[in-house]
Amino acid sequence: MIVSDTRRFVFIHNPKCAGTTVRRALMPFDTTGDFFWMFHDVDGRQTDKAHLPMSLLKALFPDHFARLETHFVFMFTRDPYARAISAFNEMRWRFHPDVDPVQELRDNREAYIASLNDIICSIEPEWLEGWTLGYSHFVRQRDMAYLGNELMVDCVMKVEDLPAASVRLDAFDPELRALVTNAPRQNVRSLPVVPSEVLSAAAIAKINQIYADDFRLFDYPML
Repeated sequence: MIVSDTRRFVFIHNPKCAGTTVRRALMPFDTTGDFFWMFHDVDGRQTDKAHLPMSLLKALFPDHFARLETHFVFMFTRDPYARAISAFNEMRWRFHPDVDPVQELRDNREAYIASLNDIICSIEPEWLEGWTLGYSHFVRQRDMAYLGNELMVDCVMKVEDLPAASVRLDAFDPELRALVTNAPRQNVRSLPVVPSEVLSAAAIAKINQIYADDFRLFDYPML
């Protein structure tokens, strides 16, 4: 998350939605001293400060949460199937930094696909609430944008349609749009896969179940 009191905006870092790219581009405006990065410890538990669901942002950092009422708030969303695959790739790299998912897919496609589907099918909803670090990139997009039934974000844009969608930033600050659209890509772990070709029926059903609200609220079609 990037909070700028000087420019009066908040960027919600929705994981696996070009968030690192946008965050790096907006860092010169950050007024928190890069506070929303790395981890936060509470009673022996850790949460990922970069990807805080709204409920945790309010509970842990109420002063920053209050800025959502006074600042312009924006974030990006992504197709839930592609996002789940990207979250798996991130998890695989973080826990096994010697494994290159691209090379693994090329050399041992069946093993990659089997591991992908096993992980997705094993997800429990409570792991996505912000306290299970290995699954911080799988958090629901609804939980990044909403607190209960209240949308806390002023501008939600699809990362798949970034150039056109980012035009909406002109209404607040045209410089933001230029920074976002011209930013060099960071932390890119996308693979040349088609979700319907690598996700099993069980994995698709799991994604449809867990991210049902993401499909509906952000207008993505289900398989």
